[in-house]
Amino acid sequence: MHLSSDDSVLIRVPKHLVVSTHEHPEPYVEAIVVLVNGMYTDVYTKSDGEYYTTTNDDDLIAYLKQFLDEPLK
Repeated sequence: MHLSSDDSVLIRVPKHLVVSTHEHPEPYVEAIVVLVNGMYTDVYTKSDGEYYTTTNDDDLIAYLKQFLDEPLK
């Protein structure tokens, strides 16, 4: 289930959940990653060296939140 585009959140994608990284076809996104649970998302690396995604996919958000202790942005 997807939230409305107004409900998109910026969320960190822990690198230990990434099983593969692929080139993204669009120039403004760094990569597409496949996660250990089979989900995939586009990501970019912030200055802290971590992967982040902006998403409105509530299944992905719920999955990633299990591994994070910081609030969503």
